[in-house]
Amino acid sequence: MITLEKAQPSDFNGYYRLRCQQDNIAWTGYTTSPEREGLMKWFEAQLVSNTRTIRLLKDDGAVVGYIYEDLLPDGGAELGYGTDMERRGQGLGKEILRLFVEQMRKLQRSYIIAIVATNNVASQKCLGHNGFVCCGSYDMRDLPLISGLTTFEKWELKL
Repeated sequence: MITLEKAQPSDFNGYYRLRCQQDNIAWTGYTTSPEREGLMKWFEAQLVSNTRTIRLLKDDGAVVGYIYEDLLPDGGAELGYGTDMERRGQGLGKEILRLFVEQMRKLQRSYIIAIVATNNVASQKCLGHNGFVCCGSYDMRDLPLISGLTTFEKWELKL
């Protein structure tokens, strides 16, 4: 059974496993896996943050995806997410976004935005499938493992 749950300290190993996967390293702009202790401290700090919530997609208790909700001052939320590379093509991206949108509606957020690389076609398809629309160019970021300097676009869903 697939669920989307607020991250707990005991979830760190599953989260760390995902963050060490090549695609999740590359799309975040890094070139190597995160240092375990440093990421653990960051993860623990996020669990008590007033502005960020980490949710984990779980399949029968195993972490298969993560999504961040960053609260925006005007009642909206920005998201960032990743899924298990070993399970790509199984609809995890669409599912994590569907469940997240459902939760954001219950929390009465007014809108959700995502900032996505123009060459991240899989993510664009998942966002579009869940009702997000592209609002145009946002900024440029360096993704050394993907393509170097890359254009990012803003995608939005009004709730």
